[in-house]
Amino acid sequence: MKRPVRLRVVLLTAVGWLVALAFILPYLQMFLTSLKPERELTKSPGGYLPTHWKWSNFADVWDAAPIWTNIRVSLTVAAAATLVTLACALPAAYYTARNRFRGAARSCCWCW
Repeated sequence: MKRPVRLRVVLLTAVGWLVALAFILPYLQMFLTSLKPERELTKSPGGYLPTHWKWSNFADVWDAAPIWTNIRVSLTVAAAATLVTLACALPAAYYTARNRFRGAARSCCWCW
């Protein structure tokens, strides 16, 4: 009687690992591609692993693109969006917590 439970656990674990692998593989491929030199990126057919690992790509991108400017703009937009959301959500949350209205959740189902 214990055997089907073990088989189910093994199958669910295997499916879980396959799903996790399906989500992780694109990020692994992206990371490995970032370590390739430019001549390997344009080579056809390309390989999965770089033949020459170019770790300096991470430092070179800071010089080639205005990343600090892009990060500053992204943080500014995120902060502004957060403030606008809080300005709208806080009064709504206060009203919802303090006032009774139709459709509000109750602590018990027989209160109505």
